[in-house]
Amino acid sequence: MTQWIARVLATAAVGWSVGLGIWLWVTPYGTQSFAEASALGPIPLLIPVLLAAIAAWAIWRRRILPAALAAGLLLVFVILAGFSIGAGYVPAVAGLIWAFVALAES
Repeated sequence: MTQWIARVLATAAVGWSVGLGIWLWVTPYGTQSFAEASALGPIPLLIPVLLAAIAAWAIWRRRILPAALAAGLLLVFVILAGFSIGAGYVPAVAGLIWAFVALAES
């Protein structure tokens, strides 16, 4: 049962990251959107998606160490980017940590 919960939470975290990335990309802030303002293009929005996807893959494969590393790196990203886009990814980090705990219990 906990394996199923871990998989659902990990998949939801990836979905949240993808949805938030798309929303941030197209939503205007003031006079311009993230797409117009970002000097790095979509890379700042792809980093959390890739980290969440790696963590989800590891959770689906029952790999504890890669799941912990990817979730930890996503947490670091959220802290470092907390005053801009990082705060939006807090639910994804929470879901991955909860999935990791569920995986570790099984």
